[in-house]
Amino acid sequence: MFAVPLFLLLLGAPAQATQGAQADPALVRVFVHTDDGGDPVELAARRESVKDLTAALAARKKTIAIVTDEDLADLAIEVIDRSLTVPRVVFGVGARPGQPPGGDAPMRAVVLRVELTWADEPFEFKNKNTVAETRPGWKSAADDLAKQIDKWIAERRNEILRRRR
Repeated sequence: MFAVPLFLLLLGAPAQATQGAQADPALVRVFVHTDDGGDPVELAARRESVKDLTAALAARKKTIAIVTDEDLADLAIEVIDRSLTVPRVVFGVGARPGQPPGGDAPMRAVVLRVELTWADEPFEFKNKNTVAETRPGWKSAADDLAKQIDKWIAERRNEILRRRR
């Protein structure tokens, strides 16, 4: 009886928090997007990473506000690429957390690349963690990027807020 209204209330909470955060002038406003071109499968994957990165950045409520209009943003972040690499093979080590157990094929690690634009200058970031090609792996890559971007913002916060339009 109370589960459905509570669920709907919790579902709407992040949107309300983001809208309220937009009013705080001390927060850096960030717009996350991807180019609409490319292969439909690749585009869907990048859009998934946009959602993951947006959620990871929105969790940093004390420093960042997510906006849905690029004209209102202090920074624009574009998800450029999702790719896979095959890291070095390590013999004698079992599966790590997030990796499928066993198998003869080498693990494929995810690489998520984004471009942050501020003051008409691009800055490229890619995840530093090595995670397996799984849904949680892509989310972990987005979380890693959010940490890097949050650190980058913290180092330039005063300048970003000073240059706000």
